[in-house]
Amino acid sequence: MGILKSIRRFFKMGKIKFDTTILDNSIDITMSKGNDLIGACSLDDFPGCCGITILTGVRIFQDNRDKGYGTRLVQKAIKIAKEREFSLLVATTNQYTPNMQHILKKHGFEELDMTFKNKKTNNTIYQFQLVLNK
Repeated sequence: MGILKSIRRFFKMGKIKFDTTILDNSIDITMSKGNDLIGACSLDDFPGCCGITILTGVRIFQDNRDKGYGTRLVQKAIKIAKEREFSLLVATTNQYTPNMQHILKKHGFEELDMTFKNKKTNNTIYQFQLVLNK
């Protein structure tokens, strides 16, 4: 993407606000613009388990897709995971979320050779990881 296109996209997005809610073993992240909720995700950790956290529930609501918001949300999640000194960030996707797979790879996530079928939904699940403390 050219620099002018990136600048136009940034200004078209307008002022984005992130809110975080810290719970016992998770951090909920919401993204909004004005009074409109754009998307959300969570970082769920495993206490006492070597600093591993899982990026879960990444969702950008339908009217806001394909506008760069998923990238911004994942960037924020990575930043928070690093600030909280996690060593590994893990994520899963399915065959219906190729955009999310692209975003994860673009931000340095490595796709693991561990796909499997979800027995309840019959979805193919893809696993990714990002080492944070290199």
